[in-house]
Amino acid sequence: LQEKRTVTREILTPEGDGMEIFTLTSGPDGQIYGSTYINMHLFRCEPATGRLTDLGKVTRWAGQVDSVSLGRDGRIYMGAYTDAVISVYDPKAPWNPGLKPDSNPHEIGPVGKGQYRTTANCLGPDGRIYVGSIPSYRSAESGAFTICDPKTGEMDVKLDFVKGGDVLDLAADDRFVYGTGKSEFFVYDP
Repeated sequence: LQEKRTVTREILTPEGDGMEIFTLTSGPDGQIYGSTYINMHLFRCEPATGRLTDLGKVTRWAGQVDSVSLGRDGRIYMGAYTDAVISVYDPKAPWNPGLKPDSNPHEIGPVGKGQYRTTANCLGPDGRIYVGSIPSYRSAESGAFTICDPKTGEMDVKLDFVKGGDVLDLAADDRFVYGTGKSEFFVYDP
């Protein structure tokens, strides 16, 4: 602007939403699934062709999907900002988001206890969803380690599991859930 000249030009495509990619995971079908910043949508990329498909809005909440993982059951687990809302998507079933058990993605609900952003999630060996989260702008004393039963929607929110509460990374195998938080590594046996 100071030199009153054009530095670069970019052509925006009609199918693009102009948002930055926020998170990615591999899908059970060889596709890549991800979200973009601040529109709460999930997209799919076909690596062989580079084709991107916007699947649609994941939940009724504003914000973005900020953690995503592929479970051993072939479903995609998502945590979203705002209010740390947990959802499950089955790529083999038709897109039909909502709150009903047969919705896809199925919105399970917010973690609660002042949690706002999900930093990580994974499906544990016991079929429950494990979630790391942080609170909203000093609305709670700490982040949490949450265990969610996807069938009932029950949330066991542990604010004191890791010193300071912030669980930043999660992964699971067929026996344990592994995580990090506040420079600590932990192994959780369900």
